[in-house]
Amino acid sequence: MRTGAAAALAAAATAQGARPEGAASSPMLPAGEEGRAQARPPDPRLFLVRPPAAYGFCRDAEWGRSRTDWHTLTVDEAAARLRTDPDRGLAAAEAAARLLRHGPNAIAGPVRRPWWTMLAAQLRDFMVLVLIGAAAVSFLFRELADGAAILAIVAVNAVLGYLQEARAERSLEALRALTAPTARVVRDGRAGQAAAAGLVPGDLVLLEAGDRVPADLRLVGAADLAADEAPLTGESQAVEKMARPLVGEGAGAGLATGDRRNMAYQGTHVVRGRGRGLVVATGGETEVGRIAGLIGAAGDRETPLQRRLDQVGRILVLACLLISATVVLLGVLQGEDPYRMFLAGVSLAVAAIPEGLPAIVTIALALGVQRMIRKHAIVRRLPAVETLGCATVICTDKTGTLTQNAMRVRAIHPEAGEAWRWTLETAALCNDAAGEDGDPTEVALLRAAAEAGMDPAALRAARPRVAEVPFDSARRRMAVICAGGGGRHTAHVKGALDEILARCSHVAREGGVVPLDEPARRAIRAAGDAMAGRALRVLAMARRELPPGVGPLVAGEGQVAATAETDVPGAGGARGAGGAGGARSAGDVPRLGDAGNVPGAGDAGAGGGLVALTDRDLTFCGICGLLDPPRPEAREAIRRCREAGVRVVMITGDHALTACAVAGELGLLPPGGRAATGADLAGWSDRELAVEVERTFVYARTSPADKLRIVRALQAHGHVVAMTGDGVNDAPAVREADIGVAMGRTGTDVTKEASAMVLTDDNFATIVAAIEEGRAIYDNIRKFVRYLLACNTGEILVTLC
Repeated sequence: MRTGAAAALAAAATAQGARPEGAASSPMLPAGEEGRAQARPPDPRLFLVRPPAAYGFCRDAEWGRSRTDWHTLTVDEAAARLRTDPDRGLAAAEAAARLLRHGPNAIAGPVRRPWWTMLAAQLRDFMVLVLIGAAAVSFLFRELADGAAILAIVAVNAVLGYLQEARAERSLEALRALTAPTARVVRDGRAGQAAAAGLVPGDLVLLEAGDRVPADLRLVGAADLAADEAPLTGESQAVEKMARPLVGEGAGAGLATGDRRNMAYQGTHVVRGRGRGLVVATGGETEVGRIAGLIGAAGDRETPLQRRLDQVGRILVLACLLISATVVLLGVLQGEDPYRMFLAGVSLAVAAIPEGLPAIVTIALALGVQRMIRKHAIVRRLPAVETLGCATVICTDKTGTLTQNAMRVRAIHPEAGEAWRWTLETAALCNDAAGEDGDPTEVALLRAAAEAGMDPAALRAARPRVAEVPFDSARRRMAVICAGGGGRHTAHVKGALDEILARCSHVAREGGVVPLDEPARRAIRAAGDAMAGRALRVLAMARRELPPGVGPLVAGEGQVAATAETDVPGAGGARGAGGAGGARSAGDVPRLGDAGNVPGAGDAGAGGGLVALTDRDLTFCGICGLLDPPRPEAREAIRRCREAGVRVVMITGDHALTACAVAGELGLLPPGGRAATGADLAGWSDRELAVEVERTFVYARTSPADKLRIVRALQAHGHVVAMTGDGVNDAPAVREADIGVAMGRTGTDVTKEASAMVLTDDNFATIVAAIEEGRAIYDNIRKFVRYLLACNTGEILVTLC
């Protein structure tokens, strides 16, 4: 084991381009280049990212100059940029050297302050200092009960403030918990388990269903890989992954995180398939790490009540001091004893100070908290109760808050007949979901079949799956072959409308199956376009009765086809070659590593096989349109907000078309209101955003930084902003807003810790009810203040008399 001095020397040698002692030569360096590489400074792209400031490592002038758009690079370009081998990974010695350079793959925690400094900070408020002074004077004049009461009030408020500040730090601690403890990494061509904290840029990481992604990865292989990126994007729809580079217009730095399908991000979960990827960012340079930086930068704001009470307190204190000084001066001028007049002035000042004000505010807020609990709103910070009553803008997420967070089949074409039944049968059979478990889209299709009177479990038992071609992003379709009666087998295919329609030769009609002519194709495309115009996700269904003799061969092989471009080899294998994989959940059909050929399947032809059986001569059945439907009560809640003078703004990571469709259905987008995307925000200066923010009601495909910027722009206009959120990507804006609201059911711990209020039912209507409660509390506090001022005025007049 190296000593600390030896490790430091190794780090210094690495910084100068020398290879650390014992390090193997890079497998990516051409012959004859090794010596020259040692003599020159290292390519700054080798280390990619600036190390977290918390670690205090040396910084290269080239580091952090610009962020690489990894999703636009090919696998070979990304590997060359990283100086790594996409098949064998890094050498162990090289990985150790890079770990010294970059630091551990961990999100830096908050800089902890001693508890006594945090507690003392709560006593700096002007009104609190005045109360402490009043308590001291009370004790001086032996008014022990009054002094003790005032100090008790000060102590309670200080403790509440301290707890609030401590909770803010815990949001960063919750964010750190997203980091996976271990990872499967390939080094020196051998796969093994390693601590995720030891990952470095250039490492080759293996992924499979159930894994938490341990760092930001550029995928180099993906087989039916899908990831749940809801913590980063807020959208529950699993993202299908691929390895190809993203090119074309709009594929650069402005591309939303959720659209970077060849990337996998730290803290997200693999829900299906398997893959492998090269680490491109660790620790504070990951997307989650950047969010942690935004959370740390977001500050706590005073509530409207706190600001107004502070103003009232200053005015009252100055008025009391002025009156007391005037009384003392007049008494001395009239020949009264100066000492007696001084005591009278102090008594007058103490009588005028509303020492009961903090207690009354605390009690009123506490009572409001109890009432809000009964309305499914848990208040984590007392001042948030009245802040809701002052809210003028609600920035709300779409998925799960305005919608039900559950995909539903909203339309089927055709709407009846044999083709409608075949459409739902294919939706149930060409489906990997099991009940309510699985991909949300497939669960919705299974539910639609059940609601139509079918029994999906019985249907699958009667027509068992014997082979399949899994979905992949290149083919944009999935196919299964199911056994039928009399030895006949049927292929069922599900996928994108244009892909399915191009492979159909017939169409199902009420009277039977007829050839698919051009007018029928145009009618089907028009039906699909109409669904897409309503922001529905369109999936087409088709089937094919297999020729006699082909079915038994397929059943005997029991194959799952795997195309070369999407298969993921084992550690050390050649890219593009096949690799053995695990059985799928539906039917436990084994997966083969070749191209899925079925020996002897004469229908397939040379080079055809299982894929060819499901790619031609299909009969078009129908189309399903899916959407996460709005909550029934959300439209009425938005109407009530508008009547109360509260503006509702949707900020979502979903696509603009879907966001606008939901906003239109809910009445959220008024005439003249506009929608914007994250790309639009990137092109607006702060001055342009200040103009656009007043007329924009829908923001789509937004990043965490976008949300933070929107909230700050609204606050700059004088708005009191309530921000709702559930994912990690919402946490910075939730903390920055005047009142942050987290979802209790689907919300992450990070967002809950950053929020001031948690909704136990994830319902937008609950926010509206909480605002009404907050306004009532605010009115009560104003009445209390008037009452106290009237009482203190009486005390002053009695003292003067």
